[in-house]
Amino acid sequence: MDSDSVMAAATFFAHHNALFILLTVYVVTIFAGNISAFINFWLAFALNLKGWQVMMLFGIVAAAEVTGDCMWFGLGRVLRNTRFGAWIKRRLPGHDRAEDTLQKKGRRFLYLSKFAYGSAAFVAFSLGWTGMQFRTFVRNAAVAIVIALPVVFLMAYGLFAGLSPLAAVSQFKHIELLLLFGIIAFFALQYLLSKAAKLILGDRMNGNGDDIKPS
Repeated sequence: MDSDSVMAAATFFAHHNALFILLTVYVVTIFAGNISAFINFWLAFALNLKGWQVMMLFGIVAAAEVTGDCMWFGLGRVLRNTRFGAWIKRRLPGHDRAEDTLQKKGRRFLYLSKFAYGSAAFVAFSLGWTGMQFRTFVRNAAVAIVIALPVVFLMAYGLFAGLSPLAAVSQFKHIELLLLFGIIAFFALQYLLSKAAKLILGDRMNGNGDDIKPS
């Protein structure tokens, strides 16, 4: 069976089983996140979906991503106050420092996680663990998803023309991994520069302090 026959069969199935397809998209996207969103947007182009169908797909994917984020957030909040959570806090090196960083920069990590492959669930879990307010989390998660999904949509459109589904997904993963490494490098550089600035300013302050003699 050639590719045209496969796409024709897929189109026929999609148009005659719309409710089942949307439910499957919703459930899979809860756990797979942007990878599922990318595949579904790619298929939307392949199946020549109409404008209103694409908008409905956007809504389903966005709702699924919010649901997934809330699920991981709730899991983090619940586990923190269990014996398992207490065991993690005792055994995890640098737990207090990591928790303090997440409390200060949690929103930033939440937005960046939408562009870093495989990190969204971990970040949502961690923010629930650190006790971020649920309203704050949902509001920022929704905004982050609204920002990220058009980017994923455009990437799917850009990779649709010349790549097969598996090749397109592979390239999408590579792009998100590069983004993740870039984000890690950015924070590492930011950390090193802040440390260097503290050392330099600290030395100057100490030097100024040594020059001042009591009268």
